[in-house]
Amino acid sequence: MRPYKIVRHRLEDAYEKDEVIFEENDPTFYAFVFKTKSNAYVMIGSVSTLSAEYQFVDANMPDKDFAMVQERQPDTLWS
Repeated sequence: MRPYKIVRHRLEDAYEKDEVIFEENDPTFYAFVFKTKSNAYVMIGSVSTLSAEYQFVDANMPDKDFAMVQERQPDTLWS
């Protein structure tokens, strides 16, 4: 029951056409998505108790690939 998958959904399409853009395979991490306060970027986060990583894409170009801000490192949290 942990969130581990992020999909891209287009409102005009059926859910069967959703594209998986991120999947967290480590069961100690959970994934989430959010927009920045400026609404300029869409972020994907993946966090555990003592580690995190974040990816981003320009909100005006959501079909582009997400870029890594910082890969996860043991015992390092980004907030």
